[in-house]
Amino acid sequence: MSRVRTPSIAHFSPKSRSVSLLIAILLGIIQGVTEFLPVSSSGHLKLFQQLFGLHFHDELLLFDLICHLGTLAALLIALRHEIGQVLRIKKEIIPLLLIATLPLIPLSFCAKEAAKLYSSPALLGPGFLITALFLALGEWRRSRAPIIGEEGAPNTPRRDALLIGLFQAAALFPGVSRSGSTLSGASLLGWSRVKALHFSFLLAIPAILGATLIQGVQVIRAPTFGTIPWMAYLLAFLASLFSGLLTARWFLGRVGRGSLRPFAWYCLLLGLFTLIWINCGNHLQGGLE
Repeated sequence: MSRVRTPSIAHFSPKSRSVSLLIAILLGIIQGVTEFLPVSSSGHLKLFQQLFGLHFHDELLLFDLICHLGTLAALLIALRHEIGQVLRIKKEIIPLLLIATLPLIPLSFCAKEAAKLYSSPALLGPGFLITALFLALGEWRRSRAPIIGEEGAPNTPRRDALLIGLFQAAALFPGVSRSGSTLSGASLLGWSRVKALHFSFLLAIPAILGATLIQGVQVIRAPTFGTIPWMAYLLAFLASLFSGLLTARWFLGRVGRGSLRPFAWYCLLLGLFTLIWINCGNHLQGGLE
């Protein structure tokens, strides 16, 4: 059985084994913008790589790693004051972050299987739809009982942290947003939006750092890479860094305190588009064979 390829809108052949500088900048911006929005950055990166005709896998491992390093740097810069407060006067948050990260540890041993999972674009559509469902449920719960306690702090912080960590683990499925899952999980538990947002962003630091380390190991083990020009890596890093920094500040300052329903509708429409696009590509390819 021949391998089915999804349709490409790229201006070069879908068999191209390189990344142009323009495409590198665009992918970096996509990674930076979507990393801090509840819409799945990894799902968007994979989707646009498919749309641009970048179907090779091993050579893109290092490229994806560079993009994630850019958003990790943006996250550290955007949260530098919050990180300082946690280290100085809010040290009780550190155990909660560690507890919330625990569900990811056993899943890290399945990194090879997870990489195969992410290489399948057919799973992106269902993943985006799951993100839309999470966001809708979180907003529904928030509209009914938005705050518990005096400041929206959890009554059972350790239990809540573990449950939020389980929501975060769901983001290992392609197209499921990490921030969307954790924000929705916190809303379902009755956290205020501000508390949930800052906890979700702080929780992203060990999550992204761990994913980056796993990707680094995969890059070292990759049989072939290096066909992408070094300038593409540099531009992708800078694009993800600056776009991520702007998006993080904007989301923390304004959108994070409002409703997430627009993002739920966006993920719903994107999931339906992806399902239709993949199915059309499969039928088209099947008709040509």
